[in-house]
Amino acid sequence: MSFTDDEYRKIDDYIKKEKQIQSQSGWVVINNERRLESIIQLIDGNVIEVEFSFRGSVNKNSPTLDDTHGELKLLYSNKNKETLWISRISYNPVRNHTNCKLDNFQWSLKRLKKGICRIYKWEDRKESLKNGMTEENAPATPLPEIKTFDAFLKAFKDYLHITGEIKMPVLSPELPLEGEHK
Repeated sequence: MSFTDDEYRKIDDYIKKEKQIQSQSGWVVINNERRLESIIQLIDGNVIEVEFSFRGSVNKNSPTLDDTHGELKLLYSNKNKETLWISRISYNPVRNHTNCKLDNFQWSLKRLKKGICRIYKWEDRKESLKNGMTEENAPATPLPEIKTFDAFLKAFKDYLHITGEIKMPVLSPELPLEGEHK
């Protein structure tokens, strides 16, 4: 993947601007019955000639969203149709996580414990990309104060200046399969 310095600057500018949710697809089961996904489209106001979307997933076998794990990603596609996630947040991850080594990063090589939310900020993600690191080597900042799914969503929306509602799934065994929308 080859993003230019100019594309990085456009993303820097876009991160700081207010963004509005335009629409959201229904939650569907992806790959196995324990994973759900929804796509949320943002209005970009012609700031950058790209489309952004979230991908979110939750475990439908948990009694409440606060007991599950999930992830949201903000995605970017450049003119060559290459897609890059520029920020993500993980809620109550199922494993410990050790951060990659990144100069001047407070959490470099630190272990982030299971059950702690983490945010992968664009500033840190950009530095890792410029150093040639892969997707798995993105550095994350722990958010130990995040204890509910609502607080998780709010942290991500606040960091990226996003307004609008993210509709949560109803946790039930009758969720539609991929391609089916209710």
